[in-house]
Amino acid sequence: EKIRNEKEVYGANIFTLGGNTSGNAIYENSWGAETQTNTNLLPDNKPFFNLIGNTRTTKGGGTYYNAISTGSLTPTTFRTLYVLVADTNSYSEQDQRILNKPDTLLTKCGDDYLTAKQILESEKLPGGELNDKNVYRGLLTAIEWGYLNGTGWYVGKRQHKLLQWHDRQKAVIEFFRNPLNRGYRASVDCRWGVLIKPGAWRNWGRTAGSYAATA
Repeated sequence: EKIRNEKEVYGANIFTLGGNTSGNAIYENSWGAETQTNTNLLPDNKPFFNLIGNTRTTKGGGTYYNAISTGSLTPTTFRTLYVLVADTNSYSEQDQRILNKPDTLLTKCGDDYLTAKQILESEKLPGGELNDKNVYRGLLTAIEWGYLNGTGWYVGKRQHKLLQWHDRQKAVIEFFRNPLNRGYRASVDCRWGVLIKPGAWRNWGRTAGSYAATA
């Protein structure tokens, strides 16, 4: 159970800590003698979620951002973030048009998830007075993740090849006797991580959450 919880916390932190402008050690990608140039940030020296005042530049010369600093989950803010991911950021590293269609609205458990269900499953537009048809119905799938922290909510493409979870080593559990008090102890050795490939930021967008300098 502890291993499972730690994996969930680690994976959720990729999203929760993704807006910190100075990054976080969870993104540190040095290996052996190969030291990462941009410590605690992605290789392009930007956080996973960057705001309009901190745009990233592609090889084609375009500038992009995938985060909005504030905004509770409403039909209007959902529309803004959806358009940012599906249209504004739907370009390759060479600034050529690509398909970048999200399929997931990711939130914490609780109020945001219930609002997400309203937005994506109601027949009529939630919160309106004109009985408008809900054009967002069935557009994405609402998914709740209880390990997310903060106020952020996310629109993106789940199980995309550019953002991968890797179980690098299955748990090795050993029990042994402590000679000092004759008590029984246990050690657990396992490895996991998240592979964030170049361009993975295009597939996700975030609204609200923390954009502080450090985590």
